[in-house]
Amino acid sequence: MKKLILIFLITIIYSQFIIGQSSGFYYKYDFKSYLVSKTQNPNEYFQKIQENIKYMPIARENEIEGKLEFLLVNNGNNESEIILKHHGLRSKIESFNENYLPYLGFEAEVRLAFEKVDDKLLINNTEKFMTEFSILFEIESSNSSSKEERDADFIIKGKRVEKGQKSKVSH
Repeated sequence: MKKLILIFLITIIYSQFIIGQSSGFYYKYDFKSYLVSKTQNPNEYFQKIQENIKYMPIARENEIEGKLEFLLVNNGNNESEIILKHHGLRSKIESFNENYLPYLGFEAEVRLAFEKVDDKLLINNTEKFMTEFSILFEIESSNSSSKEERDADFIIKGKRVEKGQKSKVSH
């Protein structure tokens, strides 16, 4: 009797997974699985994204650092969205108004980096799926052995801009 109940429960759980995937639910990949299964060349894709994300001058000038967490969603029509889930941005400058942090363009910069690479290195796919990834923006002189850095998928380092020095675009 216990075996029969167990078989019944396994059948129900498995059928819900199959029905869920075919009825419009989104499959969730971890980021490494996404790279392997949804890109033509995972290493090149990762490298190109890393190269295309810029550390914005205004962020470097105001010593803004932190980890951003994103959700990449493929809607099943070969169109994807990148959504900022959470930001852990902070400025080392006390006078900086941290209410401006979400408006500094980090999310747009990341979207642009993915758009530049997606058409060339993504596998055409009509599956609805999502994955999460994180990016750590860090000023070069910061402590580089932080837990934040070890947990980030991408790490973007920027040079510190000294007072009165005009900033240059940096990765």
